[in-house]
Amino acid sequence: MLKFYVLTALMAMSWSAQAQGVIRGYVKDSQTKEPLAGVTVVLKESGRYSITDESGYFLISQLASGNYEAEVRFIGYKSNELSLTTDEKNWTTILLNEDIRVTDQVIVSATRVDVKSPTTFTTLNK
Repeated sequence: MLKFYVLTALMAMSWSAQAQGVIRGYVKDSQTKEPLAGVTVVLKESGRYSITDESGYFLISQLASGNYEAEVRFIGYKSNELSLTTDEKNWTTILLNEDIRVTDQVIVSATRVDVKSPTTFTTLNK
């Protein structure tokens, strides 16, 4: 009887392992084909996400097998919406296009604090 329970438990674990899928791949610049680090890949339905490493690699695991709508975002690039499929063997390559925007100038200003000010400060170079 114990063998039956052990066998049933092992079969259940193997079935659940087969139902687990992964989505993995690389995100690169569309023109230079250089990998992009820090890109966010989000699955819309579940909210699960991954952030690419320095090689542009991402991995989202423990997914039910199937298709997922995803959004790929990175500062300075146009967001990309696409459909990704769980697959153990194939890797996806996602290419992002630069989003060039001309904006108004940014002015950075500072005020030097007097030595007898109640504000804490540090002088780096004199």
